[in-house]
Amino acid sequence: MQRTIVSHKDFGLTNSKTHLGFVQKLVFIVRLISSSWPLENRSVETKENGQKLSSMVSYFMNSCGLSAKSALAASKKVSIKNTEGADSVLRLLGNHGFTNLQISKVVRVCPQIIALNCERNLLPKIEFFSSIGVLSDDLRKLISSTPHLLAVSLKNRLSPNYNFLENIVFLDEVVVRVMKRMKWAFLRDFSSNLAPNIAFLREIGVPHLTFPIL
Repeated sequence: MQRTIVSHKDFGLTNSKTHLGFVQKLVFIVRLISSSWPLENRSVETKENGQKLSSMVSYFMNSCGLSAKSALAASKKVSIKNTEGADSVLRLLGNHGFTNLQISKVVRVCPQIIALNCERNLLPKIEFFSSIGVLSDDLRKLISSTPHLLAVSLKNRLSPNYNFLENIVFLDEVVVRVMKRMKWAFLRDFSSNLAPNIAFLREIGVPHLTFPIL
């Protein structure tokens, strides 16, 4: 590859008064030349990202039943190396009685779910809900309406929130009833958000069993 040598004569620079302008133009040319390789690399990277995005859109449409618009939106929120794990997530939901329509809604609302590990993340949460009395149709309705319940931490959010309410009302069925009525609330940290309010209610003599009704 032939190199172009730039000299001060190319710019018509014959005296020291124009030396500063020459230097500035030379720096500009050097920067332009040096940036050509990163630009080429970014072009390749952009092409690869575009292909990956297109692949994700196709997966969401063909495997999850999402519309083109929803698939595009979902593909921007999650990225997976292969579809094996995502397929396992869809099978797990199907094996627990979720209909195709319910699965489609779960993925559309919370596409991050397909990137979770079934054994480590999803199955323990489903078993947790079953252990506290949320079974079959109730479980499917709960998850379909609030899919993020499967995305939050069982150890740091779901279980502590359940224990927090259980210590107040002492009855599992009441806790489950509260969970069904306040689905999105379970995504928050009860100990930080509700504890001060509960303490105030206790101070003014409100009976424990009436707390969930408020």
